[in-house]
Amino acid sequence: MLDVSVFDAVSLARNCNPRLTLTQSLVVADAVFSAAKKYSVKTSTLLGIITVESTFDPSAVSSYGAVGLMQVVPRMHRDKLDAVKKQATNVKDNVDVGTQILQEYVSKYGNDRGLVKYSGKATRYGEKVLRASSLKRNQQCPK
Repeated sequence: MLDVSVFDAVSLARNCNPRLTLTQSLVVADAVFSAAKKYSVKTSTLLGIITVESTFDPSAVSSYGAVGLMQVVPRMHRDKLDAVKKQATNVKDNVDVGTQILQEYVSKYGNDRGLVKYSGKATRYGEKVLRASSLKRNQQCPK
């Protein structure tokens, strides 16, 4: 569900993480657009999740052990990573596996509860993702 332009995706990535080069931002955008199409998830939703989870830092690691742009927890989703020899730290693999997890949760629990489940039950997570996914051209990174 491609509801955002590549330009807007790259712009958001670079506004949220100024350390990203144009090439790195394009790699992120490509991963997002590929996963959105593959799993029928809105690109704006994926960009919102990445904004909230990692502020577009591909090397982000949480104290819980979640890694990458979409904060995939390898020990919880080893089956998805091992099934096709994916690496949670690889941008394309991280976004693909994160989107697969999200799509499974949304299919099982619905949009709002699926987002909460994806977050590990964080309060107001859906609101944060929705706010972050309301993209406008040259938008500053939502806080």
